[in-house]
Amino acid sequence: MKEICNVLMELNDLLSKVTEINPNNPDIQIDLADNIMKKINEENRLQVIDVLISLLDKQKFPASTRAHVIEILSTLPHEKTKEALREALKDPYKLVRSYSVRALGDYKDKSLIVDIEKAGLNDVFFGVMAESIEALKKTCKDILEENNDDKECSRVMDEVIPNIQKKAEKQKNDERFEKRVGREGSDAANVWTKLLKDFNENFEKLKSETKSIDDVKEDKKFKNTFSTTKALVLGL
Repeated sequence: MKEICNVLMELNDLLSKVTEINPNNPDIQIDLADNIMKKINEENRLQVIDVLISLLDKQKFPASTRAHVIEILSTLPHEKTKEALREALKDPYKLVRSYSVRALGDYKDKSLIVDIEKAGLNDVFFGVMAESIEALKKTCKDILEENNDDKECSRVMDEVIPNIQKKAEKQKNDERFEKRVGREGSDAANVWTKLLKDFNENFEKLKSETKSIDDVKEDKKFKNTFSTTKALVLGL
């Protein structure tokens, strides 16, 4: 009992250190989370899980710390851990949600299908979609091997997973399109900037030569620049 008390005191000390560390130094928090994990044994398993779960508080701990804690909790199966992982599916940080879906799949628990399915169909992050597909396959594999007619898992394999796959493929294509448009848009912006700069420089130069507006309009170089700019603006 004395040894357990000593370990718990160490855990509390580690937790207090974690909470005192500036959020801008998540690497130190992650190291402390690893040290907490090293304190685990059969007697204090639940206490360690409780301490780690407390590090998932998004108001107190940065995203990278929470994501690492999820990875640690994935190695500590327990009902408390399972509930914490389910709650973490709502975390604002995409990797926390992605790691949580993956960890839930390791339980191979039919009761988690609804949570994993919702995550795969509703999350906007491609990683969550991909992990939910694997988690659902892992969950239903053994069930279908024992009972090929299981309605819930048959629905998952025939309907849910294909729907998530379609959504994931669309998301991937949309992301590629956004990157391409962003890149091309940037190139176009550079062309526009140069054109407008040339147009303005030519106009100012011709004005400084004390020509009349009519003379400026008739200047060959100016007319060429003006025509090019006009064509781009009007799409002609």
